[in-house]
Amino acid sequence: MVQWRARFVAAVGAAVAGVMLSACGSGASHGQASGSASTDGATTTTGASSTTGGSGGGSGGGSGGAAPVTTAPPATTAPTSAPTSGSAPPTTVSSGSNGADPVLIVRSFDGSVSYDGREPTTIGFSGDSTNIVTHLTWSTWGPGGAAGQGQLGLDDCQPNCAQGHVTEVPATVDLSAVADGHYTAITEVAAGTTRHYSYPSTWVTSAS
Repeated sequence: MVQWRARFVAAVGAAVAGVMLSACGSGASHGQASGSASTDGATTTTGASSTTGGSGGGSGGGSGGAAPVTTAPPATTAPTSAPTSGSAPPTTVSSGSNGADPVLIVRSFDGSVSYDGREPTTIGFSGDSTNIVTHLTWSTWGPGGAAGQGQLGLDDCQPNCAQGHVTEVPATVDLSAVADGHYTAITEVAAGTTRHYSYPSTWVTSAS
């Protein structure tokens, strides 16, 4: 009798233990399923599920909270300008003997200087008074040249130059080729005719 009771008690204990083990295994399985249901780590549970949920939350937080990798921009070097080669100094044209503007020189037949000045109002190109430019005004006068505009008294010399008819026509006078402070070339244009004069061989006869 005693042996039968002992066997009965042992059987009942084994059955109870099996039921408890089954319940515990079901609870753990439920806890794992509940913990795995949370994908963003925001939901937490107790027991076994807390470990799984915490793992999910930690994994999610770890991957989401990783600091972004920042790549520093490549260092830039300021451009350097190549040195500019030295420019040739500007060319200067010789002016008058004392640094002043050139002058017009006119010599008499004996070689003496009859005129030495600037911007004359009258220039005689012939010794017989048939080619004299008057009322001259100058738009430029300097080392690079001089440009004047005036009137030429054109004599038709009929019946002779002394008794001929004089007609006033526009004339231009350009002075150039500065040497030793004075002009050495003149170009006269009037009535469709261009005449060139060179100092001292073929030069003007008077100026004032």
